[in-house]
Amino acid sequence: MIPSDAPDAPSHRRWWWPLLAVVLVVSLAMTAWAVTRARVLAAAEARFAADADAVVAAAEARLTGFARVLRGAAGLVWVAGTVPPSAWEAYVDGLDLARAYPGFSGMSVAWRIHDEGREQLDRWVAGAVGEYFDIRPDGERAQYLPVVRVAPAPADLSRVLGFDLLSDPVRREAAERAWRSGALALSAHTAVRGDSGEGEPAFSLLMPIYVTAQAPSSEAGRAVAATGVISAEFRAAAFLESLLSGPTRLMSVHLHDSRAADPAERLAVRGVDEPMARFTAARALHVGGHSWYFRLASTPAYEAQLPGWQAAAAAGAVLVLGSLFAALMLSLAAGRRRARDTAQQLRAEVQDASRRLQLALDGAGEGGWDWDPARGGMHASARTLAIFGVTEPHPPSQLLAVWRSRLHPDDRATVDLALSQHLEAGVPLDMRYRVVLPDGAVRWVRTRGQARHDAGGNLLGVAGFVADVSAAQQAAEAQTRLAACHAGTLALLPGTLLEFDAEGRCVARQGPDDARSGLPMTDVVGRRLADLLPAAAARRVMQAFHRVAVHGGVERIAYERDGADGETPRIEAGVTRIETGGFLCLLRPLGAHSAHQS
Repeated sequence: MIPSDAPDAPSHRRWWWPLLAVVLVVSLAMTAWAVTRARVLAAAEARFAADADAVVAAAEARLTGFARVLRGAAGLVWVAGTVPPSAWEAYVDGLDLARAYPGFSGMSVAWRIHDEGREQLDRWVAGAVGEYFDIRPDGERAQYLPVVRVAPAPADLSRVLGFDLLSDPVRREAAERAWRSGALALSAHTAVRGDSGEGEPAFSLLMPIYVTAQAPSSEAGRAVAATGVISAEFRAAAFLESLLSGPTRLMSVHLHDSRAADPAERLAVRGVDEPMARFTAARALHVGGHSWYFRLASTPAYEAQLPGWQAAAAAGAVLVLGSLFAALMLSLAAGRRRARDTAQQLRAEVQDASRRLQLALDGAGEGGWDWDPARGGMHASARTLAIFGVTEPHPPSQLLAVWRSRLHPDDRATVDLALSQHLEAGVPLDMRYRVVLPDGAVRWVRTRGQARHDAGGNLLGVAGFVADVSAAQQAAEAQTRLAACHAGTLALLPGTLLEFDAEGRCVARQGPDDARSGLPMTDVVGRRLADLLPAAAARRVMQAFHRVAVHGGVERIAYERDGADGETPRIEAGVTRIETGGFLCLLRPLGAHSAHQS
């Protein structure tokens, strides 16, 4: 086998592909993680925005829903003119507002009077002015809006009844806005108790009451026709808490009366400040002529709900798949290298085998040929072309015709028959025939070959060898002539010629079957000397074999044998050594020899 001359790949090239595969896999994993994480965060941000919108929508629905309650109470007061305290409490208790509207503190009726018309309160206070009722705070004002009914009744009723809503700037602004608009008014930041600035942060909802069933059409007319308000107070913290449910309970929510994050304007807080929050949102709610501003932020608990594992799972999946792909690519690359090395080795072996075959063919004087129609005709080696006397270059498509033109006319039928038997019956293709060279010389050639077939049995081509056997053919013909002459000469000898090997076994017989020699008529070849001659004669002949083997020359011995008619004819055995290592023995009757000498 000849080793491959292809140089090994440099070490840096062998490591370049694995390193690139590792970098590519890690890059893909990081990209998958980043893309998936971005998608998760985008989905989470959209979900957070939807949750923030849900909080604001819940607040708006709660406030507008309570406006219907206030409108019903205002209608009750307008129809009744005045409502006894017990009836008002029963009415409010029957609505079960604390359950339906968390944060609800109380609902009251405030009646509008002027300083010179305090007697208008008589029908509301019913003699309880001195004991339970007094307009507070003290002082003379152009008009008052004291609370005349409240439910549920607080423990210290005197701190609520008689409180002038117009004395509180926040409630005054809300009441006047309700009178002017003829609709619900939402107050700014206030307190639960009647005294402004004290107590838990709260807000109020006010609905105007007019002297007519329908509010006047003009703003000025509504301001003059207003006789009071229905006011409901809510604890801001409890109200805000009731708006949160599900994932929104994990959010931090700040409710302000202004856009500025001023603690003085902060109405309610749910949670703590989250300066490192991943998601934040600002929402505004406009209800009842007033605006609320929500500032919402995600908390660690809220962010813990994010499916962050998806990014890790995507990165892990890409890492695993990428590793498998990289391993597959590395395996394929290694397989390609092995295949390339194997191909180079096989190519070198084929080239070496081809060189050896060519040397063998050149040494044997043979040439190769291949008839392959798919490749365009017949392909022949230089030696083959020389044997057929082809000196001019010919295309493969013409070589078959050139070969047939060289066939001896008397041998063409024999060649065609041999080819037909090989192709049709599978008879081995080994034929000798004559060719006539361009100079007129006649040469003997020997052609051997084998047909090729596909899986369906269709002929693909024939390939084989050709040799110039003219010398061997001439030698064989000369040997045949010599053998014929030799056989004629032996036929003239007066006796039988036997050839023995070195062990005394007969290997050949020539001459007539003369009964006088005392030999069997048949079955001579393969038998030992002792089986052919009398015992004493056989020993003497063997001794003669040994002597001529050492000294050479020819020895003759005579012996007698018992004849069938009682005679004892004498036989002469002439012995000599031959080049094969065996011996020749000529047996002839002495009587005939004596007659010849005479």
